[in-house]
Amino acid sequence: MASELPPEVVAALQQLLQGLASADNATRHLAEDSLNSDWIATKPALLLLGLAEQVRDGGDANVSWGSMGDIVYMFWWKMKR
Repeated sequence: MASELPPEVVAALQQLLQGLASADNATRHLAEDSLNSDWIATKPALLLLGLAEQVRDGGDANVSWGSMGDIVYMFWWKMKR
């Protein structure tokens, strides 16, 4: 199914998810920083829509469902504060 998001947003979100799922601590740390400062703080609606599309479309084979769950939990926790 086609994305409701611009292609550059989809690409950036996929890169973020791959970074968060990385086994490399430095890569994962950079992705966590990006999640907090670039996505949760400034474009939470795009993050949620992008995650919903990833779930709907089956996500990226390189990103685990656990990683997506971690992102959703982190987003929820930061929003309730």
